[in-house]
Amino acid sequence: MSTFRQVPAWLASARFTTVLLALGVWAAVWQLAVGGAAAARAGYVVGVVPAVLTSRARLPEELDVLPAPLTLLTSLVPEAGLLPAAWSLLFLLLFAPHVETALGWRRFLVFYAGCGVFAGLAEVLAAPAATLPVLGAAGAVSGVIAASLLLAPRRRLPAAVASPPGNVPLALLAPVWLGGVLAIAPGTAAMRAGLGWPGCLGGFLCGLILVLFLKRREVPLLDTTAGVR
Repeated sequence: MSTFRQVPAWLASARFTTVLLALGVWAAVWQLAVGGAAAARAGYVVGVVPAVLTSRARLPEELDVLPAPLTLLTSLVPEAGLLPAAWSLLFLLLFAPHVETALGWRRFLVFYAGCGVFAGLAEVLAAPAATLPVLGAAGAVSGVIAASLLLAPRRRLPAAVASPPGNVPLALLAPVWLGGVLAIAPGTAAMRAGLGWPGCLGGFLCGLILVLFLKRREVPLLDTTAGVR
């Protein structure tokens, strides 16, 4: 059987992950279709602008559409560019299905949103007067990676993704994720492409804590046999 046919089974119990992947692809296609200027304006509408959230500045009336606290959630969907979008979606695909299975989709929704909000707040605390919007799910994905490592530190890439060789520990990809995010983080003059290290660190720490309370009771921590072929 072709390894590509294993993908639906691999994602079968990851309903919310599938929704997040679809939203991410839709947002990337939309940003590509409308062009840079319109996407940049939309970034100010749905992104977290630290100076606005801390009441140090106000958006122009035509951009002041959402309550500032709500942008901590809306900023998780779009990314500031195709490269950050592809990077986040790739690691979400690799790590999230296992975590969602361990939590259940409803608790995973709370977990994902919580990590994203905490990451956004970490960025605001690091630069409260910043006037560029912070966009992207890097902080939430960092939390997912943290939870995956805490649940099953020896888990390996699914065969459908890594065959051959199909024997790559997911833990080795965590520094690759962080390095990629930090390389992308400087962004452009229009907006920041994803979160920087404060958001990633905040999301990672939040993931380590939240998974302790949101995982199913029967799911163990530090399971060294899960996902090992």
